Amino acid sequence: MSNSEIEDLKQKLAEKEKELEELRKTYKEYKEISDSLSEQIKLKDNQINTISTTIKTKDDLIKTIKDSIELKNSQIDVLQKTVETKNKTINDLSQQLDSTINESVSKENDKKIAELENELGKLNEELATTDDEIERLSNELENMQSKASITKDLFIDFTDIEINRDEIIKKMKEILLNALHSVSISSPSISDLQDLDLYEVKSSVNMRISCLIDPSVEEHIDLLEEFESLDNVNIRSYEREDRWLIFRDGEELFFCAVGTKPNNYLAFYTKDSAHITLFNSLIMETWLRSRKI
Repeated sequence: MSNSEIEDLKQKLAEKEKELEELRKTYKEYKEISDSLSEQIKLKDNQINTISTTIKTKDDLIKTIKDSIELKNSQIDVLQKTVETKNKTINDLSQQLDSTINESVSKENDKKIAELENELGKLNEELATTDDEIERLSNELENMQSKASITKDLFIDFTDIEINRDEIIKKMKEILLNALHSVSISSPSISDLQDLDLYEVKSSVNMRISCLIDPSVEEHIDLLEEFESLDNVNIRSYEREDRWLIFRDGEELFFCAVGTKPNNYLAFYTKDSAHITLFNSLIMETWLRSRKI
């Protein structure tokens, strides 16, 4: 065997070892994802128990508010009866004033009428305050009932919910401008990145981006060169065109799954660390399934 053949075999062996190392790395990553998913299932069970406890607490609060409203209604009835009594007293004194010719009695009655009118004014103010309190409690009850209804229905139907693309872009830009260290971004196509104002992001923020990049489309190639000119951008091609996402500094996650109908997305936003841990596998999957161009 010649020296050149030996060198070729050595080179091929080195390449195979490199491929084996890549496979080991990929296996390790998927093993970490598997372990993470097991932990996330436990977290989900804990979340369900927490939701059940929250529902019971809100039901108790609703009952307390209803009792408060009934008590305020009783107070209003008492105040209304008091006002009616005072009005009757004023009318009686007015009649006495008209029928008497005694000036001293007339002055005394005027004084009593003034006192009663002043007291009536205070009672009216108290009644108005009570009405405001009743309205506040009613609004609070309605709000709590609405929240309780939403909490009891744990599954929101996103089948026909429409979310405009501009609203998705706006939300992602808000999150992106708050980035301090790193962000993961995915969009259906590299063309969508033009609307995210990546040039305004701080140069210290590392951006890892996955999106469709079609080498046969001239615009895609031009945009790829443009974005790769930024020192803080690492971009790969993700061909599925099935999601929008932005994950900021390990603290803030916004995810939209593309539906079958126009402007139909299953979208959610969270800062909860348990939520982020649960969906971290989706973020990792997006990057792992992407490839360099």
